[in-house]
Amino acid sequence: TTFGILLAMARSRYRGEDGVSVFQRTVPDETVSKALFILILAFAIVTAATLVMAATEAGDEPYLRSGTRFIDVMFEVVSAFGTVGLSTGLTPRLSGLGKFILVLVMFVGRIGPLSIAALVGQRKGAARYRYAEENVMVG
Repeated sequence: TTFGILLAMARSRYRGEDGVSVFQRTVPDETVSKALFILILAFAIVTAATLVMAATEAGDEPYLRSGTRFIDVMFEVVSAFGTVGLSTGLTPRLSGLGKFILVLVMFVGRIGPLSIAALVGQRKGAARYRYAEENVMVG
């Protein structure tokens, strides 16, 4: 559903529409913001875990001679985050720190994004003031 909301948002922005609509229903802006937040958070977690594992699993050798390929490390992290259960066979050769990172990524991938989105959605603090609005050119 998150991916569907993001596709609908991309389609509506491409068409120049103000809101997001799917199947003749309007999706609230709050829901679209949550979906975008979940995507950014997931991307940040996977990127950080991949970089940390690539750095720690190379060991003392230079990365090119370590035998650990970046694509294998990234596959393991993405698979752990998605709790898919697939592996390239790298997991048994990982250090204790590498295995701990994978376990942490599995836990965050299973519980994290949805829980964080629920927590973010509960906060409804009204701002005491608003800044002046400015149109900024993007793209």
